[in-house]
Amino acid sequence: MISVLVALWNLVKYLLEGGRVRVTMSPGLQDEYSLAQAGSWSSLRDRSAHRGGWTVEVAVIKVENIGRTAVTISDVSLALRAQPWWRQRNKPWWRPKRYTIVPIARQAPGGASLDPTRRLEPFDSATFVYDVWHALDSKSRHPESPARPFAIRASIRVAGKRWARHSPWRRRWRVTAGQVAFIPERAEIGMLAYRIMSRYARGDMYAEMACIPTAIDVRAEFPLTGPAPTRQVLAQIVERHYFGEEKSAAQIIAFHMSQDLRRLYGNDQAVESRDAGQEPAA
Repeated sequence: MISVLVALWNLVKYLLEGGRVRVTMSPGLQDEYSLAQAGSWSSLRDRSAHRGGWTVEVAVIKVENIGRTAVTISDVSLALRAQPWWRQRNKPWWRPKRYTIVPIARQAPGGASLDPTRRLEPFDSATFVYDVWHALDSKSRHPESPARPFAIRASIRVAGKRWARHSPWRRRWRVTAGQVAFIPERAEIGMLAYRIMSRYARGDMYAEMACIPTAIDVRAEFPLTGPAPTRQVLAQIVERHYFGEEKSAAQIIAFHMSQDLRRLYGNDQAVESRDAGQEPAA
């Protein structure tokens, strides 16, 4: 009996002293100066209405080392799972098929980490901020991307551990077919144009200043019921509000915006034929 108790105590001591991590993913809204977080997207609606709603929906992933040993984490990513294990074909039930995306981390107030690999000391933590819709747009271009609806969770790798660690399943986010925003009021072309342009304007002060007026012009001139704007037209709109000396930056931003906006209008082929054979200015 004593030997059993000693063995159990050693096991508990090993579990408590080893490296353990806790992963959480919370919704956030980010603008140029602040980052708002809440427990759910519905709680962020009031924050979205502030400043006219000119914010970007982001995933705020927090990784905490709750153990007594330092750990090294890597591959902080978004895990997509389209179907429960009992509906997956050609895949063993004990190995469910998942897709993971490691987006480019965004700078954010509060010391958000930009390096996907971090060493966490005991009781230390790290926060990562991702543009969740940029990640989903990138995944939708992949031929093996999961079909909607699917669930999103945060995922990380811990050095020395075989399996990835995920945020709680009960706090997952669901993405349905045709969904373009988590907050319904933001699913209109002005907000979407701002979100798309802001991801390509980072680091360029003049481009960041042009995001809101450009989005207002796109909203006024190109409603979702009509045709999508071409790269040439978008370049003209961006140049109206871009006051930097490098005008080629406006051409590059317009090229990438046209690639992302055309998917929202449902007439990809028509816009692609109008832009065929034209490359962004260098």
